[in-house]
This record gives sequence, C-alpha cells and structure tokens, in this order.
Amino acid sequence: WLALVELLALALGGAVAVGLALRGGGAWSLVGQVLATSGATAIAAWGLISVPVQEVGRPTSVDRDALRDLFRFGRSLVGINVLNYLARNVDNALIGKFLGAQALGYYALAYRLLLFPLQNISWALGRALFPALVRMSDSEQVRLGYRRVVEGIATVAFPMMIGMAIVAPELIHLLYGPQWERVVFPARVLCGVGALQAIGTTIGPLCLSQGRPDVLLRWNLLFTPAVVGGIALGLRWGIEGVALAYASTSAAAWYFSHALANRVIALPMRTFLRALAPAAVSTLVMAIGVIVVRVQFVLPHTSSALAALAWQAGLGASLYVLALSRLRPNALGELRELVRLIVRKDSSR
Repeated sequence: WLALVELLALALGGAVAVGLALRGGGAWSLVGQVLATSGATAIAAWGLISVPVQEVGRPTSVDRDALRDLFRFGRSLVGINVLNYLARNVDNALIGKFLGAQALGYYALAYRLLLFPLQNISWALGRALFPALVRMSDSEQVRLGYRRVVEGIATVAFPMMIGMAIVAPELIHLLYGPQWERVVFPARVLCGVGALQAIGTTIGPLCLSQGRPDVLLRWNLLFTPAVVGGIALGLRWGIEGVALAYASTSAAAWYFSHALANRVIALPMRTFLRALAPAAVSTLVMAIGVIVVRVQFVLPHTSSALAALAWQAGLGASLYVLALSRLRPNALGELRELVRLIVRKDSSR
C-alpha cells in the first residue's frame, strides 16, 4: 500500500502544480506541489499504521552481532545518501554562487522536469522493489524480477522524458509563461538524461536488497567528484553549460554504474540492455515521427501552444504504442501486472 500511496500523492501534487500554474500561480505552483504531495503522503501513511505505538513494547536484550551488522550497513548507507545529496545539489550551489539567483531560478525549473519521472515512477517503484527483492531467495527469481521492473520503468519513462524534451517549448510556455523561455534548452537536455536516470534509480534498491551497500558507496565515491568537476567546467557557459555537463557526466557513467550493479546478481549486461531495447526503439520511432510532424506541420500552422502540445502528445502516444505493440506485444499487460505485483508485495509487509 505504501507504493500506491506515494504514487497517488505524487499524482495529486502534480495536479495541484498544473492547476496553480494554469491559474497564474507561477513559482508558487511548485510550492503547492510539494505541500500537497508531502501532506497527502503523511496523512495516508499514518492511516496505514495498524499497530499502536504503545503495543510495540520495549526490548529486553541487545544482539551485538546484529547491531554490528546494522552499523556496517547503516554506515555505508549514510555515506551513499550524503554523496547522492551532494551530486544532486552541487549544481544549484555553484549556479547560485557564480551565476546568480535568476539563473538558478531558470535552472531549478528545468531540473524539476528531470525529477518528474524519478519522483512519480522510479522512486515510488524503487521503495516497493526493495522488499520485493529481499523476499526472493532464488537468484534466478531476483534477476527475473529486477529485469521486469527495469522493463516497466523504461516502458513509461523513455517516451515520457523524450516526449517532454521535444515539446518543452510549448509545455513551458503553457505552464509558466513566455518569460521562462530560457528554461527550454536546459530542460531539453535534462529531460533527455532523465530517461536514463529513471532506470538508474533501481541500482540502489538492487544493491541494498542483496546486502551490498559497499558497491553503491564505491560507485558514488567515483561518480560524485566527476559530477562536481564537470559542472564546475560548465559554469563558464551559463546554465546551458551546466546542464550539458551534468547530462554528459551522467550519461557517460550510466553504463558503468549498471554494469557494476548487475554483477551483484550476475545479470549479464547484454541481457539488461536487451530488456530496454523495445522501449528504446519504440521511443526512437515516436521521436522521429513527432519531430517530422512538428517541423513540417505543427509549428508552421498552429499558433496555440495548447493545440500544438495536444497534437504532438496524441501523435507521440499513438506511434509509441503502435511500435511497442509490434516489438513487445504484451508490454502494457506486463506493466499492469508488475504494478499490481509490487503493490501487493508492499502491502503484505
């Protein structure tokens, strides 16, 4: 139930943000999104508690071996979270210090589009993926379960993020107004890499569920300095340079991070990439079709941002579903089954 609560709360927050933006809320629409999401999650989570706190009882003894194991696990986890927070926020700190508050505002809005699939799809599924993988004792079952989750995330995140990158001018103009036009280029760059990062969010639950936070920690020790250095170099070209530096570093590191994590469960990289291929190829077909129609017909003949967005979204969805149905006929059914399976496993905790 926790995964379902988080998905619904995030959807509610997104709806609040869009509603406020359409009513001229501007930057306050982002504030409303955070408040609505956090408030709904907190209220629903408390409602799910079935055991009163006073009935839990007090511990009568301490298992020192278990405590030592928890300390080792927690120590690595703290390091992972600190490094991940640094990698996620160093761009904001450097932009604010060297480029100013206005540039930071533009970049922050572009970054919100990158976070959309991570918060609404990948992170919520990742929370439920961890206990699901822990309960799987058979190695082949773990590999199969992980591959199905990766396929499911790719099925949704790839077309969503590439589609958002294509229609970014209309989307930003409609939601935030023409004064935010400078956001378009960094938003497109970050949405592109967001498709890859949506898959990358599964690495954490995978390593932690197998009791290997050390793998995740070692990777973050390598990745975080690379991100910081790349962003520092990109500052001289403004927020566009920072976006390109962040995206380039993340894209280059993507393959190696998954190759390292997949070794934990002995999943061949070829098998992993094959799981992503149907969604990737279908997204490519969608992107080519939408871009051609956008350049040849939509932009020259449509003055309304809403109409242009609707035409492109409808065409993109149709092309993607058609291509995916040819490459993986049962993809949508498998995605629905995956969501039901993960939610059911999460609710049984």
